[in-house]
Amino acid sequence: MEGLTFHGLVFSLLLIETSSAIPQAPPCNVPPPELPNGTYIPVPEQRLALYNCLHGFWISGATNLTCVTSSDGNDTWLPEPWPQCHPLEDCPDVNLENGDYDGDCCAPGSEVSFYCDDDVRYRLLGEESAVCLPSGNWSAPIPTCQDTYCKDPGMIKMGNRVLFRESELYADCSPDGCAPGTVAFYQCDDNLQLVGEARITCTQDGTWTRTTPTCRPDSYCDDFDVVNGEVSGERSGGEYFTPGDSAFIKCAPGYRVKGADQLNCEEEGFWDYDVPTCVESNCTRFKPAPHLIVEEFLNDNRTSFPENTAINFNCEAGYLLQGVFSTKCRNGDWFGRLPRCEEIRCGPLRAPMQGWMAGNYSTAVDATVQFGCFQGYTLLGSNRRTCGLKGQWDGEPARCVSNALLASPSRNGCEDPGTPDNGLRYGSPSYYVGSRIKFTCNPGYYMWGNDTIRCEQNRQWSAPIPLCLGKFYYDSPRSVRNIITKEVDTISEPANYSVVDNGTITGRALLINKENTDTYIVYFLFDGSTSIGEKNFRTGISLAKAITRKLNVNHTKHRVGAIVFNKSAKLDIRPEEKANEEQLLKKLDALNYTSGGTSIRAALNEMKMSIVAVKNTPEAKKKRPKFAAFLITDGKANIGGVAEKEAEELKVSHGVDMYCIGITGAVLREALNKIASKQDNVFILRDYDSLQWLAETLTNGTIDYSVCGVSYSHDPRTGLEAEGRILHGTEVKTIWPWMVEISLKKDKSEAICGGTIIHKKFVLTAAHCMHPEDVKGNEYTAEDLRLQAGFITRNDGNATELQVERIIKHEQYNRTPKTFRNDIALLQLKEEISFKPNVRPICLPPTKDEIRGQVFYKEGKTAFVIGWGAQEDGSKVSASSLMHLETQIASREFCSSDKGYFHERMMCSTSSKGNVCNGDSGGPLMQGVHSDEKIWTQVGIVSWSRGACSSSNTSYYTDVSFYVNWIQSHIMNASIGAAPMEAPQAASAATAVV
Repeated sequence: MEGLTFHGLVFSLLLIETSSAIPQAPPCNVPPPELPNGTYIPVPEQRLALYNCLHGFWISGATNLTCVTSSDGNDTWLPEPWPQCHPLEDCPDVNLENGDYDGDCCAPGSEVSFYCDDDVRYRLLGEESAVCLPSGNWSAPIPTCQDTYCKDPGMIKMGNRVLFRESELYADCSPDGCAPGTVAFYQCDDNLQLVGEARITCTQDGTWTRTTPTCRPDSYCDDFDVVNGEVSGERSGGEYFTPGDSAFIKCAPGYRVKGADQLNCEEEGFWDYDVPTCVESNCTRFKPAPHLIVEEFLNDNRTSFPENTAINFNCEAGYLLQGVFSTKCRNGDWFGRLPRCEEIRCGPLRAPMQGWMAGNYSTAVDATVQFGCFQGYTLLGSNRRTCGLKGQWDGEPARCVSNALLASPSRNGCEDPGTPDNGLRYGSPSYYVGSRIKFTCNPGYYMWGNDTIRCEQNRQWSAPIPLCLGKFYYDSPRSVRNIITKEVDTISEPANYSVVDNGTITGRALLINKENTDTYIVYFLFDGSTSIGEKNFRTGISLAKAITRKLNVNHTKHRVGAIVFNKSAKLDIRPEEKANEEQLLKKLDALNYTSGGTSIRAALNEMKMSIVAVKNTPEAKKKRPKFAAFLITDGKANIGGVAEKEAEELKVSHGVDMYCIGITGAVLREALNKIASKQDNVFILRDYDSLQWLAETLTNGTIDYSVCGVSYSHDPRTGLEAEGRILHGTEVKTIWPWMVEISLKKDKSEAICGGTIIHKKFVLTAAHCMHPEDVKGNEYTAEDLRLQAGFITRNDGNATELQVERIIKHEQYNRTPKTFRNDIALLQLKEEISFKPNVRPICLPPTKDEIRGQVFYKEGKTAFVIGWGAQEDGSKVSASSLMHLETQIASREFCSSDKGYFHERMMCSTSSKGNVCNGDSGGPLMQGVHSDEKIWTQVGIVSWSRGACSSSNTSYYTDVSFYVNWIQSHIMNASIGAAPMEAPQAASAATAVV
């Protein structure tokens, strides 16, 4: 006991000294509890133990413990909790505003005294002194120095004020305020009534005895406040609205005025309308026009949408959108005129001369007509034609030619070339060598091809007959892809056009070749107007990125500029600024959608100024670069007109090769023809889905939906357009294509777990999902499970159903005792998944051995969890829509602090926004990589969390990187029909298992 200091033991030592007078108690059967960083003195005859702490520590809990025998004869030491020794802590520094302290601070046992700087103006509120306790806390809260001066109560409108204190009059308070005891006396002008106390006094606590009064006229309208809004307007009665005044109501952002936004004060002292309110600027769900598809309504059952919600439009097959592709909720209404869907129709056909036509005479999509000739004539062209989705009849125009003419060996002319659909022809009907035929198109159609053809000496026409194209015609995105990927040095301009039987124009090729010896500066002009919408704006950027990758952009060769335009235009990427391909792609991603009107003229003027600036650089004067531009728009210029003059100057004066990519929906085709360098340079796509297809195929060559982790709708930084169990997550707006809901066939109402598609025949989930929660030892069979993919809202009828053939749990998973170790399982499917845009696999991470240098699993990195789990503690009711939650990956040190369940093959994450909850088990923890594409990788499987869903912000997962080889071995065995391997062989890390 030498060197120890004891405190508070007087009573205990007294017991020791007088113990001879107390009968000896039987000894205790259990030793006294040990005290880390402390010691104790046993008193066996009194069944006592006296505790104290070592130097530098302080004790909490009872200092004396007594051995007590219970009714069952067992001994225990009481009272609880047993004592503990804690390190002595310094108290926090004293920070007393407008005051200070005397004494030593801030070691345990030190005492300080408090005072205020100006004891006339400030008074001390609280204890005058405090002692630093061993726990590091002050014995009393730090006091405050209360300002006893009152703020200037202000003047009154239409009246006057006098200040006095101790019989002295003042015009105004000092800059510090009014001293206690100051009296303010108010008086109104004639014919006005004082409302409130005429005399108010400054008290010792720095407040006035009453509020400042006002002067009220005889006739006035009651003042009012509007929650989430503000009221303005001239008050002729000082603080009051009087007859003739008007009050204007303006709501805060996100709210709109319900009622009148202007009230007029009438002679009787009443407002002419009831006081309005500010309500949320929500837009209501509407019934779309016939054949119109509102994409957001398909997977969202809400009836009310908040301010700035964007919705996107499309049409059913066989119909074309007329109007905007997107709109937003603004001030409680959907902005602008909603679009409609016009039925696609082909122009009417005519029976050939000396022939007949049969059919139902419909011109709608899929309508079919047949042709034939009268006796003595032979049919040339197609005998059967069908109206297609482009508003064009397939095949060739039918014509009937005399059998005698065809059989004549001395025939000196060409065959009847036919008349273009929706057009007319003029010229000799004999078709002798040297004869010419001229063509025109009907109103509403425009010509593609030569308007005049000539019968040559070889008895062949100089060119095919032209096409007369209507408003429903658009280019196939596949043909546009082929044109853009042609790597030629000059634009191909063949002597003749060729027309295939489906009316598709061929023979066009793109100017730019990354191997071209010339230096090109390529501009992208992005339509950022309201009619486009942000989603489609981003699709246009994806196309620009795909083209950029094919240009071989670098510091010394080709360069890129980018302009975003609405009612005005801004050069966001300057071509004279040197950037490599990676830097340029990041700049394109950073472009901001603007909304507003559409001024193509402003965009072309901005490009012209940029070209002039580029030409004046020393480098350009030396290399003399060539210029090309891609205009991506819906063509609906509503500000500044067609911009034909500006386009002509760019093409003639600066040699710009202009390309226009227009999106239908009544795109102004003729306007784009006038902007493009020539007719061949105008590409018309049906909708923005076609544009997205084009962007993806330019990047990948073809759309391969088996490529893992691709989701164009989810940004890796936000998870948006972002636990097993997810509480208070964000409702998903667009599909996560690999997410699978697991429910029971006998009870489809609730999701029991989530899973992810990782292969055409495998879904990844948690092993504990295969066991009912309330039945010990039981487990589900493959026939019990119902799997659905490709949807957001549960039970909406749009899901893809998957059938389970076999459940493969990890061999070392043991449910009892419940440890969650190796909590991983594979669900092998009966049939291979047919991948499509809304059903495709997620990537697996590299193996743990190969993770070094990768972006995955790093502390603080953002990751996302998704699931249909419950939204309330203890609830078994699944969320109606898929939810996602943004989390941050935690360090292994933090995760391992929970020593009860955590194992080295687990990981955890934290979130201030929510947590996982019942039904989210088995779902993915995902990290996104924002490079050329947005690629998502599953790093974890939702496994468990501590306590109630809302009581913790930490979620625990199975670390997938430890199990990649295990997963791949089972997939490999299934593909070759082998039995499962007991010890999986090592496999190389892969981001896709397809």
